[in-house]
Amino acid sequence: MRKFFYSLGIALLFSLSAFAQNEGISFQGLARNAAGEVLVSQKITLRLSILLDTESGAVAYAETRQVTTNPQGIFSLVIGDDKALTKSTNFSSINWTPAPKFIKVEMDPNGGTSFVAMGTSRLQAVPFAFHAYGVDASNVKGLLPLASGGTGVASISELKTSLGLDTFNSAALDTKVDKVAGKGLSSNDYTTAEKNKLAGITGTNTGDQDLSSYATTTQLATKANASDVTTSLAAKANTADVTTSLATKVDKVTGKELSTNDYTTAEKTKLAAITGTNTGDQVNITGNAGTATKLQTSRTINGIAFDGSADITLPTPASGIPYTGATQAVDLGAYDLKVNGLTVGLGNNRVDNNVAIGQSALSSTTTGFQGNYITAVGYEALKNDTWGYFNTGIGSSALFSNTTGLANTAVG
Repeated sequence: MRKFFYSLGIALLFSLSAFAQNEGISFQGLARNAAGEVLVSQKITLRLSILLDTESGAVAYAETRQVTTNPQGIFSLVIGDDKALTKSTNFSSINWTPAPKFIKVEMDPNGGTSFVAMGTSRLQAVPFAFHAYGVDASNVKGLLPLASGGTGVASISELKTSLGLDTFNSAALDTKVDKVAGKGLSSNDYTTAEKNKLAGITGTNTGDQDLSSYATTTQLATKANASDVTTSLAAKANTADVTTSLATKVDKVTGKELSTNDYTTAEKTKLAAITGTNTGDQVNITGNAGTATKLQTSRTINGIAFDGSADITLPTPASGIPYTGATQAVDLGAYDLKVNGLTVGLGNNRVDNNVAIGQSALSSTTTGFQGNYITAVGYEALKNDTWGYFNTGIGSSALFSNTTGLANTAVG
């Protein structure tokens, strides 16, 4: 692990201009590796943080930057200037009140962002800062003018005169009112018209008068007279009108309102055609699949249209083809299987105990007990056998001329 050494006596340089103008803090350090060797002319990355109150206090300001050491391993920078890569906040926002401040130094000697803490030290004030911190009013000689933050006078009486507080202006009191606890000036000013209205009210106000029954002449002029009332009543509905209107209404039921969906004539017709009592759990309502006479949309079965209105008859398979395909062993029954001219089956009389493989093999056998237990394999093998039995012929034309012989075997 590489280490970073720095000396506060050399590394931290302050000036009054740095604090007053927020230009930053001059910082200088020397970079060494774990063996104490100086990192010469090498780019490194630093993270510098200003901490509040203690070495582990809150971060008031932090920045990262890249610097390159000189041939002696020394680097110099100004904390807070515009050369920083990143800043947590503006350097000018740091509160430099007398609370202790600490500087924490972290470094990545490879110029990356894998920072390793190098140390934390307290920032100490320079002599100029000590001088500024120690200024006291007793040390100021002469009068400090207002422009410089002073009063410009040497005594309290002179200050009163300067501020105009020594002269009593009785005329100004004439425009004031006596202060009463709990009361203040109203935010509503009376207009002249409102004052005139109040002046026109006679009698003694006891605080509970009701003037609502009184009207002014102007107000009465805007009211309706008997003729107006008669004309207005003539335009109103009478009992018969109300009764007629109510006949077109429905009774209001709490929690129910008119539906936003109007039924069409077709929908009403459909509802009228539904018979029986709806208990809410019907499984067979007229018109559903339980009573339908045909499918709403017809389908096709093996090429035959089917809508469910009548039975359909599927066509008989072509002669000699008892099936159209199979996924396992197939029983041909009374049929032979012919593939590329080669016949495999029971022979001519279709006896279950016979086996015939080959064109015209066992093609002349007859029915009955005779002509069974025969095996013929090959072209025209046992072709002329009619009722012989227990015969076996393997090969082209094997036992070709045998007709009624029995227990014969021919191979080749």
